[in-house]
Amino acid sequence: MAYDLRGTGKTILRGGWGSYGYRDQWNDYATPTDLSQGIITFNSPGPVTLAQMNGTFGAAAGGASSSATAVEFNDRYQPLSRNWNFTVSQQLPWSSLFEIAYIGSDTIHEVVRPGAGGAGNPGNVNNVAPGAWFTAEGCAAPCNIATGSAAAISAYTYGKTPYGSNPIDLIRHNAKADYNGLQAVFARQKGRVTFNVNYTWSKALGTQGQGGGAGSGVAPDSFNQAHDYGVLSTDRSHIINTSYVIQEGNPFKGAVGYAANGWNLSGITVWQSGQDLTEISSSNLGLTVNGNVLENVPGGGPAASNGVNSNNWLGSPSATLQPVVLCNPTAGLKAHEYFNPLCFGLAQPGTQGQYQLPYIHGPAFFNSDLAVFKVFKVNERQNVEFRFSAFNFLNHPLESFQNNGDVRVSLQNTAGSPGNPYTFLNVSQNPAGGALAGNYVLNGRNVVPGYASTKYGRRVLEMSAKWSF
Repeated sequence: MAYDLRGTGKTILRGGWGSYGYRDQWNDYATPTDLSQGIITFNSPGPVTLAQMNGTFGAAAGGASSSATAVEFNDRYQPLSRNWNFTVSQQLPWSSLFEIAYIGSDTIHEVVRPGAGGAGNPGNVNNVAPGAWFTAEGCAAPCNIATGSAAAISAYTYGKTPYGSNPIDLIRHNAKADYNGLQAVFARQKGRVTFNVNYTWSKALGTQGQGGGAGSGVAPDSFNQAHDYGVLSTDRSHIINTSYVIQEGNPFKGAVGYAANGWNLSGITVWQSGQDLTEISSSNLGLTVNGNVLENVPGGGPAASNGVNSNNWLGSPSATLQPVVLCNPTAGLKAHEYFNPLCFGLAQPGTQGQYQLPYIHGPAFFNSDLAVFKVFKVNERQNVEFRFSAFNFLNHPLESFQNNGDVRVSLQNTAGSPGNPYTFLNVSQNPAGGALAGNYVLNGRNVVPGYASTKYGRRVLEMSAKWSF
C-alpha cells in the first residue's frame, strides 16, 4: 500500500506485508527414506557377518556400528517466511530523495538438519544427557569417568537407548529466525553529481546450529533448543554503503578540452561492523583448562587426578563446556583487542556456564574503491575509453582472527589439595603488562587471545583501455 501524504507526490508513505512458504530440500530426506526401505550402512573395522547385520543396532549387533537419520511421523510442517515493512519517502531540494524504513521478517518451521553444530549435535536425539554418566558411575562431579567402570557406562548407554551410543539424527521443523532493521537512504540520481548513501541498523536472531542452515552458526546446547536462540553468524549490527559519480563536464575548449573535458570520477565505499566471534568461531570461545583436578572415584577411595572435560565435569560427552561471564568482556579494550579473556571462568562441577555469551564484535570490514575514466570519440563509429582504477585505494588493512589461539579462553588450575581441589586462573595476560599471554603460536609468532592476529588487504591499481568500433 502507498499513500501520498500531502497530495504533491513529495511525501509518500508505503508499507507491505507478505508470506512465503517453501519446500524442504530432498537431501534432507534422502537418508531417512533409505532407512525406511531397509537400506542400512555399517561402519566396521573388519568384516560384518550376516548375523550382525540381522541383529539390532549397537552392542546387540556384535559391535557393528551404524547411525540413522529419521523424521517425526507427525511432523507435517513446512518452512514459512513472513516479512513486513513501512517506509517514509521524502523528496528534497537538489533533486534528492530521503527514505527511512523499518524492515522486519521472521521464518518459522525451519529444518534442523543432521550434522548440526555443537559437541553433541542438537539434531541427535540419542545424545547422552548431562549427568547421565555420573548416575552410571555412582559418583558426584567431578567424577573420574576415565578410570571408572567402562562396563557401567556401557550398560547405562545401551540400557537406556536401544541404538547404543550411535547418533539418531531427527529432522524436525522446530528452528526459527528473526530480522529487524532500520534502513535509511539519501540519494540523488540526476545531474553531473549523483550519489547513494545508505545505512542499516539491524539484528538477525534465530536458532543456532541448524546443521548447514544459512548463517545459523554454532549451537551451544545440544539438549535445550531454547538455549540456542541468539545472534546468527549473518548478523551485522551496522552497515554503511556509499556510491558516487562525478562528471566533470566541459569547462575547457579546443585541443585542451578534447584531452581535459568529460572525465568521470566514481567510487564505492563499504563499512560493516564485525560478526559475533562466538558464532563464527566456537560457542564457548574454545574454552580449555590446563592442569589436573582432583576427581571423585566411583566406589570411594583416594581422589584421582585428571584434566577437565565434559565427561568428568558435566557427566556427558555430548555437551560443550560453557564459560561463566565474570565481567564485561568488551569494556576497556586496547588497540586491536576485541575481547578480554580475563572476563571468563569455569562453572562449578556439575553445572554449566552461560549458553549465550555477550555479543563480541569481531573486526569490521572496510573497503573503498575509486575509478577515473573518460571516453574519447575518434569518429562517429569509434571510441576509446581510458580507465584508471584503484581497489582499496586507501590501502586499509583488515584485521582478522584465525581461531588458532587468538579466539580462546584458557584456564589454569592452581590448586590440588583435597580441601581446595580446583581454583582456576585465566592464563591470558595483557601484553602491555609485559608478560606473554599464553602458549599459542601462529605463523611462527606468539598469539595473544582476544587480539586480532592477522591483517589482510592491499591496494591494487589497474589501468585499462577499450577500443569500440
